[in-house]
Amino acid sequence: MAWRFNNPNIARTLLILAPYPLFMLPASGLSACLIARNKIKQVAVFNVISRLFMLVVIITAVLVWRTPAAAVVGTVVGAGIVLLPALKLMFASCKVGSLLPSTKGMWSQLKYAVPLGLAGIIGTISLSLDKMIVSSMCSPEQFAVYVNGAIEIPLIGVLTGSVIAVLIPDFVRMYKADQYQELRTLWHRAMVRCLSFLLPAMGFILVMAPEIMRVLFSAKYEESAYPFRVYALMLPVRATVFGAVLMATNRTKIVTLGSLLNLFANGVLSVLFVYFIGPMGAAWATVLSVIGLALFYSKIISRRLNFGGQSFLPWKSILRLFVAITPPTIIVMAILFVLPKNDILRLMLASIVFLSVLAVCYDRLKILKFVNVVHKIKSSLPNRWSF
Repeated sequence: MAWRFNNPNIARTLLILAPYPLFMLPASGLSACLIARNKIKQVAVFNVISRLFMLVVIITAVLVWRTPAAAVVGTVVGAGIVLLPALKLMFASCKVGSLLPSTKGMWSQLKYAVPLGLAGIIGTISLSLDKMIVSSMCSPEQFAVYVNGAIEIPLIGVLTGSVIAVLIPDFVRMYKADQYQELRTLWHRAMVRCLSFLLPAMGFILVMAPEIMRVLFSAKYEESAYPFRVYALMLPVRATVFGAVLMATNRTKIVTLGSLLNLFANGVLSVLFVYFIGPMGAAWATVLSVIGLALFYSKIISRRLNFGGQSFLPWKSILRLFVAITPPTIIVMAILFVLPKNDILRLMLASIVFLSVLAVCYDRLKILKFVNVVHKIKSSLPNRWSF
């Protein structure tokens, strides 16, 4: 693997990383376990605290030893520590029944879970495939520039993953009761709410990507803004997890098939695009393959739920959100010439302007009234915290 990455020095780092899956695999069952026991708040609290803890451990390790290996060691150590409370919470939530699994139960779970597991593995490989191809076909310098920018913001997993995890039980219940329109309505509502956060993030990144890259990785990696912008185009598609509905309808094999098709398309397009237009072509290949996968899943789901001519995607709401983010994006782009040269100040001032204009647009288009949001936050606080 180190040889395929044109970097034999990472062989030792890969060895250090080897225990990581052994720690993360058992802990990955926590969300499903607690949601099945209707302990949704515990899931949210654990996810936030565990990820913050992992972040602190990794940053501390890097600050103390200042080597790339330190970050990997911090990741592995943090995962090992997080595993312990995860196991404790899972066992505490399932006190009824025998600890020993039954043959029937294991077989039922395997039939349902193996296709999803394969799809998850294939999906992870697919998202990393562009980087592997760039590493194999380009110089280490080009790879370094590309890999710094070819990233998705963490907001995706935290926001979309949490929303979908909570809704899957409702999807299953509605599907079994043949409440297909209700399922569609709930799905649309969740998708639009996630888009209301992800689309503004996309607009801001498209304008401010160079400043973000310079702050994160220094001016030497300013060219990483290009793949960062291209990856940002995937944010609208990431507003939902199409596999969740397929899981609820017991079509897990389709999830695996879609992942295989996405892997094949991403691999072929990445090789072609890198060959003809250079390393940045791999980012376009990844985006096109992800969009194609979303269209494939939405078509399958529409047929499965008998929507006929009705679209499974809320196109009117999506268009309204695009209209809402256009003014703040254009205004921030226009004021770039008068902003100070300091990148941190530029990002801060651009953020203030962007969010202010966005709030007005959301209010005018009746997407989100920030006054109501403030009132809800205020009412949820204890009396001594009210303002």
